[in-house]
Amino acid sequence: MKRLAFTLLLGTALASSQCLGGVFFRSCSNCGCKDLNRTCKVVPDKKKVTETKYVVECEEVCLPGRSQCEERLVTDPVCVDQQRYEKVMVPTCERIITKKKLKKITTTVEKPGWKCVVETVCSQCGNQCGTSNCSQ
Repeated sequence: MKRLAFTLLLGTALASSQCLGGVFFRSCSNCGCKDLNRTCKVVPDKKKVTETKYVVECEEVCLPGRSQCEERLVTDPVCVDQQRYEKVMVPTCERIITKKKLKKITTTVEKPGWKCVVETVCSQCGNQCGTSNCSQ
């Protein structure tokens, strides 16, 4: 049981540190040496940020007023003169108001930022042997 635990622990340690130099690890692709150093470097990055804006939309509306009574001359074949006056209610407009509506606008914007990357550099020739993200 102890041997199994030690074997699993050793296998996990070897798998997690494969980027470092050593006997079981990779070598430089340029000069072939195994003396690789890892450094952390800040590089520019673009991040997508969701922004929410609220906009007021205005709409003008005409309100109706009080109707007015008017007399209009209409033709009527039953009447002696073939015409008669008729009372008609005519609508009127009173005033204009502005209706305001709140509108939500969501946009995605790319903003400049930064991130850290791990670089594996050969100590003899200075060749970059690999890059990976270490944090954001």
